[in-house]
Amino acid sequence: MKEVLKWDDKYLTDIEIIDSQHKKIFKCVNRLFDALEKLEEKEKILKLVNCLDFYTTEHFDTEEKYMIELDYPEYSEHKAAHTHFKHIYERIKHNYVYKYHKSVYVLAIHLNHTMADWLDYHLQNEDQRLAEFLRKKFKR
Repeated sequence: MKEVLKWDDKYLTDIEIIDSQHKKIFKCVNRLFDALEKLEEKEKILKLVNCLDFYTTEHFDTEEKYMIELDYPEYSEHKAAHTHFKHIYERIKHNYVYKYHKSVYVLAIHLNHTMADWLDYHLQNEDQRLAEFLRKKFKR
C-alpha cells in the first residue's frame, strides 16, 4: 500500500494514547487513498470515510477531555482548531454526498487533501504544545 501520509517521529508526543490515535488516523487516510487508487467499490470507500470520521472524533474527544481535566491554558484555541476542522470536514461531506451528489471518489480526495494539510500542521504545532503541557502534568 502506497502511503500518502507518511508517519514521522516528529509527530510523536510521547503520550501513548494520543500517538496511537494519530497513527490510526494516518492508517485510515492511507487505506482510503489506497482504495481510491484501486477503484474499490463505493461502499468500501464510504466505510473508510466513516473510519476517518470515527478516529478523528475519538481523538478530539480524548484531547479535549485531558485539556478540561488538567486545565490546559490554551484549551479554547486548541478546541477551536478541532471545531474548525470538523466544520471543513462536515462541509465537504455534505456538499459532495448530500447536496451535490458528487462522486464518493471526489469526496474522498477532498477529505484526504484536507486531512494531510491539517494533520501536518496540527500535529507539529497545537498537539506538540498540548503534549508538552500533559507530560509536565503527568510527571506530578
